[in-house]
Amino acid sequence: MRYILPLLFILVSCGDDDMKKYSKLEGLRILAIEADTPQINAAGAVNLTPYLSYPEANDTTLDISYTACIDPGIAYGAALKCDSPIVSSSTTFSTAIADLQNNFYTGAMSPITINVPAVSFTYLGTLPSDTQFNGYDIIVIFEISDQANSSQKIKTFKRISLTTKGGADLNANPTAGNIQANGSNITSFPSGKVDIKLDSPSDPEAYQIEASSGLTNLTESMTVTWFSNVGEFKFSRTDKDESVEFDPKSATSGVFVAVYRDSRGGVVIKRVTQ
Repeated sequence: MRYILPLLFILVSCGDDDMKKYSKLEGLRILAIEADTPQINAAGAVNLTPYLSYPEANDTTLDISYTACIDPGIAYGAALKCDSPIVSSSTTFSTAIADLQNNFYTGAMSPITINVPAVSFTYLGTLPSDTQFNGYDIIVIFEISDQANSSQKIKTFKRISLTTKGGADLNANPTAGNIQANGSNITSFPSGKVDIKLDSPSDPEAYQIEASSGLTNLTESMTVTWFSNVGEFKFSRTDKDESVEFDPKSATSGVFVAVYRDSRGGVVIKRVTQ
């Protein structure tokens, strides 16, 4: 099934060739950012883990700056920037760790903790009741660059949803099992075309929003986005239980990544290297 693809989470239309290029891992990229609690109803710490891919990196050091603020309206065309940050800091990250070295420099970075202050919920309390229930977003903007290669730099962001919903109704990250080829866990690199699929992806969560007509029951939409540093996927994105054809071309080793998302900001990332 074909989809419109995100570029830094902003939707643009792409043809088949663009879709294949999007799945190909090369250069410095952040494939997803996982929040341990993607939706919160009280002030506290949220741990954000960027998922890095940088196959050409070797051992290098990345400079990371991050800023958090109330979403200025990015979905409606506002610039990706924080004029009034509630959090602003910087750090570095070394790629010279075994988990990255052994997986084509593709894997989780160190978590970054964002302490969402009480004043953010004080502000939430001044908003209309439907906005309080449905939530408003804090965005955390990341700027990442390679100290050894100034041309390799990216800017991306993650949303944290603030709401007055009870704890049982907060969005949670989805779950999933292994990446499989032709119905079995990948134990060797494919020698020819195979159907790649995510095993046991969790079902979408039901949730409610408050509208003018009252509470409305909805269900999340779920998607899987596929990446590899070699070969070629027929499509870059599939539905929850849908497989995608992968052609290794002439490759004999590589890394596969599946990013399983819900439509409310939850994400889980799976990786296989052979």
